[in-house]
Amino acid sequence: LLTAWRTDGRVIPIGTDLDENATALEGGRFATEIDRKPYGWGWKFGRYDQDVWVVDLQSGERKKVLEKVRHYFGANPFGTKLTWSDGKDFWSVDLASGAKVNLTASLTSGGKADFVDHDDDHPNNVAPVINPSGWDKTGTTYIVNDTYDAWSVKADGSGGTKLTDGAKDGVVHRLFSMTPVAAAASPLDRALDLSKPTYITLNGKKTKQSGFAVRNPNGTVERIVLADARYQMYPKADSANVFAYVRQRYDESPSVRVGTDIANAKALITTNPQQKDYAWSKVELFDFKSTIGVPLQALLYYPANYDPSKKYPMIVYTYEMLSQGLHRYIVPRENDYYNANVFTQNGYFVLMPDIVFRPRQPPTTLSPR
Repeated sequence: LLTAWRTDGRVIPIGTDLDENATALEGGRFATEIDRKPYGWGWKFGRYDQDVWVVDLQSGERKKVLEKVRHYFGANPFGTKLTWSDGKDFWSVDLASGAKVNLTASLTSGGKADFVDHDDDHPNNVAPVINPSGWDKTGTTYIVNDTYDAWSVKADGSGGTKLTDGAKDGVVHRLFSMTPVAAAASPLDRALDLSKPTYITLNGKKTKQSGFAVRNPNGTVERIVLADARYQMYPKADSANVFAYVRQRYDESPSVRVGTDIANAKALITTNPQQKDYAWSKVELFDFKSTIGVPLQALLYYPANYDPSKKYPMIVYTYEMLSQGLHRYIVPRENDYYNANVFTQNGYFVLMPDIVFRPRQPPTTLSPR
């Protein structure tokens, strides 16, 4: 169990249960422990409620600070505040004073922003929210996300500012830190610094394109790359201006790209070169509407060596939202029960349509979002 051993010789218990998560916060003043035990029944059905206890490492006092919180996002980089969401707004609590602040009420109450994840259609009694990007280095700004854009909200709850303009083109913008997550990197090191160029991941909600952009300190956003591929960025080198990321497509095996210029990084490692020796399929993305008029998308994988003059059997695979996998490279594996490339190599079309649900209805009845 996690315990604090102070320089004055006192030992202060933090953890009380080996099955729960105990964390010493930055700054050395406070520590937290999660308690899920009161909500075991709900956890069986995706209702991940928890209590949060805080231990004062100076006095040894232990008290429950948050009760039955569904969306808990941990501490700020200084270890002085905790953040969570009630399914609509984001909140913080000051651990020294106990004061709670609604960080986003000025945005949600006026209809300026909506932080609910409307693509998550699992039936639940607390709305899902889009995960925040976290605090900035000053501790005065919290970065949260709506469907397309990033917002900076003030720690005192007095307002917020939209940092990106992704909704205009239907491209999801998410700020992220390029600092490596290493033992030597503190939460403050990994916090976002809006006074410097800040990197952004881009994802086309309908086009499925992806890429990167950079937000300059003056607020302008410059697009670096946005292409019909899937990109995964890795932290920047800690001692040089070198970037690394993985690029892949359904017909392009993942490659590791490295360089000082993200847009023109060179392939350092290319996987599965043997693919050129085999017949490969192709995939198409298309739009459709459900029987009750819900706009959806689907993927259609063609048989390898497709001949348009022939007829082929088709397998239909439905499971939640699958169209986001348009640019996912699929390695053929016989022990993968729903592997599209195994089916296409054996002469099948594979159709993967998106489906959505509404509470207390079977999946054959589609629900508007």
